[in-house]
Amino acid sequence: MKGPEAPIQVVSKRHSGRIFTSLWISGLLMVAGGTFAPWAYSGQIAKSSYYITGAVQRYLDLPQWVETLLHSWSFVGPACVAVVLIRFLGMRRAAAVATLCLILFVLVVSIGFFVATAGLDTAYVSASAVGPTLTVVGGLVAAAGAAAHTVSARDRQKPLTQFATP
Repeated sequence: MKGPEAPIQVVSKRHSGRIFTSLWISGLLMVAGGTFAPWAYSGQIAKSSYYITGAVQRYLDLPQWVETLLHSWSFVGPACVAVVLIRFLGMRRAAAVATLCLILFVLVVSIGFFVATAGLDTAYVSASAVGPTLTVVGGLVAAAGAAAHTVSARDRQKPLTQFATP
């Protein structure tokens, strides 16, 4: 056999786009689900991130920018849905940028919760790692899927010279 052999492709480029899209959407589902998972326990009752942000806003005197951040948390689920819709409307790059902005916000809040509640275990309230962990892992999966999908989509595009007429 003359010349170099073509490398064996385990996954075709078409299928890799589907795999990355699946990762992307799975990560966004994990993020949305993680916001409803237990973030704290009050006695035996699990409290979601929405309950925690509402309680923090009611009982603590916070700077205005923190209040705005906590108010924005209510829109994480709808933002995940919006990103998926943008993606399926064909605007891959816009959806990827929106995903990365959303995930940056989610990671800041989730990791901030981890730091703020480190060692919190009183008789009345204890922190749970389930919700924040699911949210962080989902965010990282979504960000990786969005970035990989965008890069693989760019590789699948035909160069403009193929469309030129002689």
